[in-house]
Amino acid sequence: MEYHISITQDGVISYPMHKHTFCEIMLYLEGNGYLKTENGDIPFESGTAIIVPKDIMHGSVSENGFKNISIGGSFDNLLLFDRPVSIKTTTDSRILGKLIYDNKFSDGSYLNSLINCYIISLLQTFKASSQTDIAIDRIIKDISTNALNSDFNVTSALNLSGYAEDYIRAKFKIATGKTPARFVNSIRIEHACKLIDIYGEEISVSRLSEECGFSNPAYFSRVFKSIKAISPRQYLKSQIH
Repeated sequence: MEYHISITQDGVISYPMHKHTFCEIMLYLEGNGYLKTENGDIPFESGTAIIVPKDIMHGSVSENGFKNISIGGSFDNLLLFDRPVSIKTTTDSRILGKLIYDNKFSDGSYLNSLINCYIISLLQTFKASSQTDIAIDRIIKDISTNALNSDFNVTSALNLSGYAEDYIRAKFKIATGKTPARFVNSIRIEHACKLIDIYGEEISVSRLSEECGFSNPAYFSRVFKSIKAISPRQYLKSQIH
């Protein structure tokens, strides 16, 4: 198989839009920016690999410059994507990418073995990432459905994902920007604000606490203030004025 292997020069801030008759895998070694494609912009940073199918227009842009290794070839039998795919690579994948570039003029069978290992490593990472995303989507749905139930247990929802609790908790925060507990409380406090907007002074803090899934009014008030920076009563006064 014929491969097209190259590396960008230092200081490159953009690469013009173009396309190939072969699939291309770009491993970004340095910098951050966007791969502009006909399917939309894809952000990249050091360690990102982006797989671009053949005949897809694309070009890289970075404000402060970037460096990547490009590996092109007929990978259709291994890479069954119809649009660009971004993968956050593992250390092993990055080492393989650099080995491929360093050995681009080596014996064909050795280079072929390196590239096959590289593709398999990327696919394994992509599959694991996709499964994690599905698990997080399920947790978000579970939380959104049950957040106002005071008996709802976040830890149980995490454990049902099939992943170790600490692992899926960390992945959840990366995906949403909040811890699972903070995510639950955010939903509850937004609901509290809606109830205050509707009922005003007619609804007590104790009733608000109960309606929003809190069993302790004092704790509800602390959480409300930690999220809104004011107490429920102060929020009510601000709405009235």
